[in-house]
Amino acid sequence: IIYNNCFSNRINALGFGRNLWNVSKEKEENIVGGSHIGGNYWNDYEGEDIDGDGIGDSNLPYNSRGFILNGGDELPLVARAYNVNQGRWYCSLRSAFDNASEGDVIRVCFDLYRGSIVISKGIRLIGNATIDGCGGCGVRINANNAYLENFTILNASIGVYVNGSSAVKKCFIHDCTNGILVDSSENFDISWNIITNNLCGICIDGSSNGEIHHNKVSGNIKGILLNFSFNNTLWRNMIEMNEWGLILGGTSSNNTIYDNYFSDNACNAQEHGFNRWNISKTRGKNVVGGPYLGGNFWKDYEGIDGDHDGLGDEPYHRDGMICKDFHPLVISPSVTYVSPKGSKVSVSSKIVVRFSKPMNESSVEKNFVVVPSVEGTFLWKNDGRELSFEPSNLKYNTKYSVTVTWNAMDRYGNVLLENFSWFFVTERGYQNGYGNAYLPTPNRPPNPPSRPSGPSKGYTNTSYTFCTFSTDPDGDAIFYIFDWGDGTITEIKGVFPSGEKVTASHSWSLPGIYNIKAKAIDTFGHSSAWSETANITIEDIGMLKRPVAVIKVLGRALTGKNITFDASSSYDPDGTIKNYTWFFGDGNKGYGKIVNHTYTLPGNYKVVLTVKDDDGLTNTSIKNIVILLDSDGDGWSDADEERCGTDPFDLNDHPTDGDGDGIPNSIDLDDDNDGLSDFMEALIGSNPNERNSYIMLIIKGKLTYLVDVDRDGYFDTFFDPEKMEKTRVVVRGNKYLIDTNGDGKADYLYNPLSGKVNSLKVTSHSHLWCAILIILATSLFTLILLKRKII
Repeated sequence: IIYNNCFSNRINALGFGRNLWNVSKEKEENIVGGSHIGGNYWNDYEGEDIDGDGIGDSNLPYNSRGFILNGGDELPLVARAYNVNQGRWYCSLRSAFDNASEGDVIRVCFDLYRGSIVISKGIRLIGNATIDGCGGCGVRINANNAYLENFTILNASIGVYVNGSSAVKKCFIHDCTNGILVDSSENFDISWNIITNNLCGICIDGSSNGEIHHNKVSGNIKGILLNFSFNNTLWRNMIEMNEWGLILGGTSSNNTIYDNYFSDNACNAQEHGFNRWNISKTRGKNVVGGPYLGGNFWKDYEGIDGDHDGLGDEPYHRDGMICKDFHPLVISPSVTYVSPKGSKVSVSSKIVVRFSKPMNESSVEKNFVVVPSVEGTFLWKNDGRELSFEPSNLKYNTKYSVTVTWNAMDRYGNVLLENFSWFFVTERGYQNGYGNAYLPTPNRPPNPPSRPSGPSKGYTNTSYTFCTFSTDPDGDAIFYIFDWGDGTITEIKGVFPSGEKVTASHSWSLPGIYNIKAKAIDTFGHSSAWSETANITIEDIGMLKRPVAVIKVLGRALTGKNITFDASSSYDPDGTIKNYTWFFGDGNKGYGKIVNHTYTLPGNYKVVLTVKDDDGLTNTSIKNIVILLDSDGDGWSDADEERCGTDPFDLNDHPTDGDGDGIPNSIDLDDDNDGLSDFMEALIGSNPNERNSYIMLIIKGKLTYLVDVDRDGYFDTFFDPEKMEKTRVVVRGNKYLIDTNGDGKADYLYNPLSGKVNSLKVTSHSHLWCAILIILATSLFTLILLKRKII
């Protein structure tokens, strides 16, 4: 039984007999740090861990590229780290760190790590994993130019400790004493993190010239604390629901704090030094959507914006707890909805305006303008957020423009940033036959919608989409409702132009035949008749099987090269696959069983294949592909060229690959790719750059080789790798005489037709047994003769 080993060789295993390469899957930490034991870690395993349990789920069993002749590893282990620059997997983070160079990108391959991770090189550690600090330090960075990205960190005294010019990005840090602690550092970057439920979210101690931006800091005792820290910049952070939002203590000075969002903190901010709480008024979208950058948004700011720039007219200073923010941000009121719009509007329509904030009603009414002018009545609803104006005498066939001018104020005194205008055209009337007076044209209901189009067969608890449309004889906009035949009626959100197709989706929980129909309703509330019904037969999905998606693609490729992605091994256990959709991880996608794609930028991309079968069921497979930079397009990555001493920017200067296996000769352990390492060929005496024929023989339980060194079609050399000795082989007919001990005498005979190796020596034991047999036979013959004479 061979299990829980780590194999990283050119040929990982050779097995002729029947062996077990794994035990049953059990919950226990394995050799590469995964959460389950089962099989072994193999550096050339090309399957994937679909369910995230640390054990491979595809390309099974693993058989060492065919060198395991019987069976294989059914539960191969998946490694914990991958160096993108090297294109190499590692069994542990420690080995990945030890072998990394400055600037390397390392992606972790685990879901949960318990304990502390120490980064002492300028590497970029990226993960989609959780680190449980177990009461200690989750991640300790003692280096410059290190990057930590995309981790969840919890249960630590310090979630992330930084000592150096490094960066912490896109991490979720919670339930720690200190979320992030930057200690005695310069030029650091803390950004795009979510930090919640800690004693202190971000602590900057004795550090300067850093950037703290785009973080969400909430639910902490102290949100952000700067202690004896200078010349740092804090911008675009969401600081909410902390006991203390931001504290600048210990004479922290010359820090710049702007475009942050302070809301619902018991105390928004406090400082003990002298800091800048705003920048100069600068055109640009701010954190609350206003048109200018300046200071910060303070939810408890009581000043107003009277000059339409989205900045408060009075400084914010929080009762003297901070120096003044001279340009506090204000959330200006805005118009979110208006009605009516367009043409053929009824002369009895009301004009409705909805606002984003409660408004000063008298201020809005004074700044409400209708052209041509019309008298009417104002009515307010929804706590001052909705105005309804009922005109007394709209005219037929007339275009009206409506404007809410920018001097309309909310209840806090803030004005609109700009005028808001729209128009509508009233309906055309008809002459009454006795003069030129116009009367309203009678409204006509929409025509019945088309029969809903969609699938005629489906399965329970699966959503299906149907399409219909209707036309309105008066050109009115239309609402739609669908009756799904199971007692459910759905109103489609939105109003649609006459003749425009609409879609709606529904799922059924029970099998059966259902009748689907639709109805159209115009903006005046007049309804059409129901459409003709469409039928769908719903069957129980419990008996169906989902398709299986299988991706075949090289795990390593170059920029600018056409890469083939093959899904032809995908299958559907109870039907056929109808659709293949590829997402290449770079924002592009493709369709088909076999597709090609080219990456323009290097990186580690997650390729996702989704297959859909004839029952409408889908399944997904994911495979990571590493794209290396090839600047000159010569078919070699820049990293390989730098290791081999060639120019990565010269198309004509590139490494030599004698066997075409993609490994430069300078670092290839088998230059001719014939299965014999260069070291072994040097011992045998064969040319490591020319492919040699050989076979492997098992003699007395040991692995040995017969090699055709001179490449004449006959084996001429015997090699014993255990003794590191070689002898000449004698050819007799089509058989080979092998001298295994170098005494000049043949010891074994190999017959290539039968594949058998037979010993040529007769041992002294064999002579003894032969003598014994002769004596026994002679004695038996003598007894028989004597018996006959007696008779």
